[in-house]
Amino acid sequence: MKPIRILLLLLLAGHCAFAQTELGISFNSGSFSFKGQSVATVSFLNASTGTVNKVYANDAYGNKSGLGYGLSLNAKRILKGDFLVGLDVGYEKMNGKVAIEQVAVYNGTTNVAYNASGYRKLNLDFINLYPSFGYRIHANPVDIDLTAGIDFGFILKAEENGTITASNGTKFSGTVGRKNISTDVRPRAQVAAKFKKYGAYVGYSYGLSNYMAGVIGGSTSDATSRIWRFGLSYSLK
Repeated sequence: MKPIRILLLLLLAGHCAFAQTELGISFNSGSFSFKGQSVATVSFLNASTGTVNKVYANDAYGNKSGLGYGLSLNAKRILKGDFLVGLDVGYEKMNGKVAIEQVAVYNGTTNVAYNASGYRKLNLDFINLYPSFGYRIHANPVDIDLTAGIDFGFILKAEENGTITASNGTKFSGTVGRKNISTDVRPRAQVAAKFKKYGAYVGYSYGLSNYMAGVIGGSTSDATSRIWRFGLSYSLK
């Protein structure tokens, strides 16, 4: 319930701060991936059996894109000269993937490796806060908004999961917590087109925060986010 209360308070603050302006709701999908020197294309799965059962990817930060979705409330104030300031607050669920080509199984005494197939996903839940500034172009009957700002992604949960099938037919699955940082800071640029109450937008966010900062040895590692968003919007006022 705590994340929901935080979201409601942020939405209320945004509404009050931008009263008498354009207020809308948006739904988006998008592509999320990791980039950096420590990001893997393929990895292997560590699996412990016996008295302790544990399954996790040796490299959880993969460069394979995962599909996500989000819902947000946004407000814009149009200033003199068609300049604008805005605020977007919402919830978003994203994931990145890494391909698994081998499973290393440890039974307490020996370690056996098998070829394998499948993906492990790193699922991330965010509360997003996107303050922005920009410029509105009037191309009647469509308005085009060009905006930029900083996209703050407050991480609620980060979990790795996914089912991997070994060459001997055994399936391995399990969930592992991977929350190493609390906030992802991402410069963001966006283009939106609006016709009457309906709109569409595309945006790109370039993450600056190292998701491996909290990992042992993470100070020399690098895994940052990249997000493409495609959304639809509806004006409430």
